[in-house]
Amino acid sequence: MKSLHQTRKQRYYEQTEYPELYKKVYWGNHHGDKDVDILKNRNRFAKEYEIKDVAELKWYVEKRLFDLLYYDQDNNKETNSRITETTINYKNSIYFDDKQHIQYYIDNRLPIIIKRDSNGVKDIMVKKYDTDHNEYYISNKYPRSIIHIFSMYISDDIDHQFIIDSGYKEIYPLYAKDQRTYIMIRPRYKKDENYFIQPH
Repeated sequence: MKSLHQTRKQRYYEQTEYPELYKKVYWGNHHGDKDVDILKNRNRFAKEYEIKDVAELKWYVEKRLFDLLYYDQDNNKETNSRITETTINYKNSIYFDDKQHIQYYIDNRLPIIIKRDSNGVKDIMVKKYDTDHNEYYISNKYPRSIIHIFSMYISDDIDHQFIIDSGYKEIYPLYAKDQRTYIMIRPRYKKDENYFIQPH
């Protein structure tokens, strides 16, 4: 009879060439035989981007640097979190306010747009676009930057385009074959006044 140790299924991180790296992320601690292509992509990602370690970030500042903010021109219901044809990326809009944006990084207070037109004054709430399976890394290739990846089910071209317009790039899948993976590389600290995104 096999012992529990002998019958234990390997975790995903144990099946990669970088177990010390991937044992620190949620994906790596699943059990079972992972898809070979995903394992190859994980190895490729660590090598291609010269990943050094998982980034230890201060939640109240550095993770929020990657948040995607938006508002809807027509539907301002707080429960509406779906990207539509009338969705506007806040950072790309005419209402973008640098001071409010920085304030969001500091205390998680979402910006408020004050819209004035012939119908009067209207407050429009800016919302945060939810992303799944977020991972943050530091690398030797980009020593002063943070690499952020996330993976999620994206079947709608509108959502995909919103993510791309927000400065992300789609790369090979790193979580599952039926989920799309996006990446952004940016300077580590909030003092980057122009929200510069490094090319990759």
